[in-house]
Amino acid sequence: MINVQCLMINVQNIEIFDVFGRVVGAINPLQKLEGCPKDGVVINISHLPAGVYFVKITTENGMITKKVIKK
Repeated sequence: MINVQCLMINVQNIEIFDVFGRVVGAINPLQKLEGCPKDGVVINISHLPAGVYFVKITTENGMITKKVIKK
């Protein structure tokens, strides 16, 4: 599971990429959840094989990318 904490930032989009740059998961909290809840968004990645992934979080203030290693 990947837990994205929104806090006071308006998260617009969350994408998960594999090491080849392919999108393997995405969620738009604004559309699906009517805004990002204060307790955050939990993304289930159990269907993905073990490996390295990158989570790109787009907010109203810009983007951030974090590396995730699934064992």
